[in-house]
Amino acid sequence: MTYVFTPGLYGRSLNKSTQANMSEIETKYNIDIKASSDNKEKFVKWTFAKDYQGNMFIKMKFEHIISKLVWHSKGDYFSTMAHNI
Repeated sequence: MTYVFTPGLYGRSLNKSTQANMSEIETKYNIDIKASSDNKEKFVKWTFAKDYQGNMFIKMKFEHIISKLVWHSKGDYFSTMAHNI
Protein backbone atom coordinates (compact mmCIF):
# COMPACT_ATOMS: atom_id res chain seq x y z
CA MET A 1 0.00 0.00 0.00
CA THR A 2 1.29 3.46 -0.88
CA TYR A 3 -0.02 6.74 0.49
CA VAL A 4 0.21 10.19 -1.08
CA PHE A 5 -0.53 13.04 1.27
CA THR A 6 0.26 16.70 1.78
CA PRO A 7 2.33 17.32 4.91
CA GLY A 8 0.92 20.81 5.51
CA LEU A 9 4.39 22.32 5.99
CA TYR A 10 3.85 25.37 3.82
CA GLY A 11 1.82 28.55 3.97
CA ARG A 12 -1.94 28.43 4.38
CA SER A 13 -2.66 29.44 0.76
CA LEU A 14 -0.33 26.79 -0.70
CA ASN A 15 -1.75 24.08 1.56
CA LYS A 16 -5.29 25.09 0.59
CA SER A 17 -4.37 25.09 -3.11
CA THR A 18 -2.83 21.62 -2.79
CA GLN A 19 -5.98 20.27 -1.14
CA ALA A 20 -8.07 21.79 -3.95
CA ASN A 21 -5.83 20.03 -6.49
CA MET A 22 -6.32 16.74 -4.64
CA SER A 23 -10.11 17.18 -4.89
CA GLU A 24 -9.81 17.91 -8.60
CA ILE A 25 -7.68 14.79 -9.08
CA GLU A 26 -10.34 12.71 -7.33
CA THR A 27 -13.07 14.07 -9.61
CA LYS A 28 -11.03 13.47 -12.78
CA TYR A 29 -10.02 9.98 -11.62
CA ASN A 30 -13.62 8.96 -10.95
CA ILE A 31 -14.78 10.32 -14.32
CA ASP A 32 -11.92 8.56 -16.10
CA ILE A 33 -12.66 5.22 -14.40
CA LYS A 34 -16.37 5.40 -15.35
CA ALA A 35 -15.66 6.41 -18.96
CA SER A 36 -12.86 3.92 -19.52
CA SER A 37 -13.55 0.67 -21.31
CA ASP A 38 -10.23 -0.88 -20.27
CA ASN A 39 -9.55 -2.08 -16.76
CA LYS A 40 -7.46 0.81 -15.40
CA GLU A 41 -7.64 -0.58 -11.88
CA LYS A 42 -6.14 -3.91 -12.90
CA PHE A 43 -2.72 -3.06 -11.45
CA VAL A 44 -3.43 -0.25 -8.98
CA LYS A 45 -6.57 1.03 -7.28
CA TRP A 46 -6.72 4.58 -5.97
CA THR A 47 -8.88 5.41 -2.97
CA PHE A 48 -9.40 9.00 -1.83
CA ALA A 49 -9.97 9.66 1.87
CA LYS A 50 -9.59 12.37 4.50
CA ASP A 51 -7.55 12.26 7.67
CA TYR A 52 -8.78 13.30 11.12
CA GLN A 53 -8.12 16.98 10.28
CA GLY A 54 -10.05 16.83 7.02
CA ASN A 55 -6.99 16.80 4.76
CA MET A 56 -7.35 14.62 1.68
CA PHE A 57 -4.90 11.83 0.91
CA ILE A 58 -4.66 9.07 -1.69
CA LYS A 59 -4.26 5.41 -0.85
CA MET A 60 -2.93 3.28 -3.70
CA LYS A 61 -3.22 -0.47 -3.51
CA PHE A 62 -0.96 -2.20 -6.01
CA GLU A 63 -1.58 -5.67 -7.38
CA HIS A 64 2.16 -6.47 -7.27
CA ILE A 65 5.02 -5.62 -4.94
CA ILE A 66 6.57 -2.24 -5.72
CA SER A 67 10.35 -2.47 -6.05
CA LYS A 68 11.06 1.15 -6.98
CA LEU A 69 9.30 4.51 -6.78
CA VAL A 70 10.87 7.57 -8.45
CA TRP A 71 9.69 11.20 -8.44
CA HIS A 72 10.19 13.23 -11.61
CA SER A 73 12.70 16.06 -11.12
CA LYS A 74 9.94 18.70 -11.48
CA GLY A 75 7.95 16.89 -8.79
CA ASP A 76 4.74 16.78 -10.81
CA TYR A 77 4.53 13.00 -11.17
CA PHE A 78 6.17 9.76 -10.11
CA SER A 79 6.60 6.33 -11.61
CA THR A 80 6.76 2.87 -10.07
CA MET A 81 8.31 -0.44 -10.96
CA ALA A 82 6.69 -3.66 -9.81
CA HIS A 83 7.51 -7.32 -10.11
CA ASN A 84 5.12 -10.24 -10.23
CA ILE A 85 6.77 -12.52 -7.71
